[in-house]
Amino acid sequence: MTVEQGSAAAETTKTQAAPDGAVQAAAETETKLYTEAEVAAMVAAAAKKAVEEAMASVQRPAVGSGDTVTVVYMAEVSPDNVLILPEYGTMRPNSALEIPKKEFGGKFMSQLARKLIDKRHLIVVDGLTDDERRRWNCLYRDGEFLDERAFDRMLDFDVDELTGMFKLLCPEHKRFVARRFISASERGDNRINIDKIKAINDISKAIDPDGMLRPVMEKFKSEID
Repeated sequence: MTVEQGSAAAETTKTQAAPDGAVQAAAETETKLYTEAEVAAMVAAAAKKAVEEAMASVQRPAVGSGDTVTVVYMAEVSPDNVLILPEYGTMRPNSALEIPKKEFGGKFMSQLARKLIDKRHLIVVDGLTDDERRRWNCLYRDGEFLDERAFDRMLDFDVDELTGMFKLLCPEHKRFVARRFISASERGDNRINIDKIKAINDISKAIDPDGMLRPVMEKFKSEID
């Protein structure tokens, strides 16, 4: 038996011998309530991880050396979800593209690119100053957007974590989350419950008067009735 195994066995023995009060106290200690600041930090970390993964396979057009602007395409993952940018190639969800900075505000900034940036489908992750970001509407708030993998993990969060994260998102990414919950509900995912649905629906009423999850709310009500 190694030292580590012996230590583990000793810890197991202590736990089994512990009185009921100690076990209950330990269980209560394991429960962590997250503050809004901590939730925002979790959101930022998830987005940072997605960007780092996308940057590993960044597309670099064959251009001369010089400053570049890096964008990441964030959208729901699907085999058919391919973004075509004329003269810059194609992008799939969570992929990245480097653009010569001298082209960013001109050749690259088509009506389509501008719309994708405004709707937070194209995220500018590098290459612009704060003043330039303000000009092109890509000076982001902490927690404003999430990648698709983070959306999937949100199904596991409790109500407080979920609402703290959801209310920070931009309107378009709130819609991504709503669609994810609707799809999960249709699949019968047991991580979906009425408390989560009601909490998200109430927050989303600032954008949609009926709430983005009204169909799911109605489904839960019909099952209860």
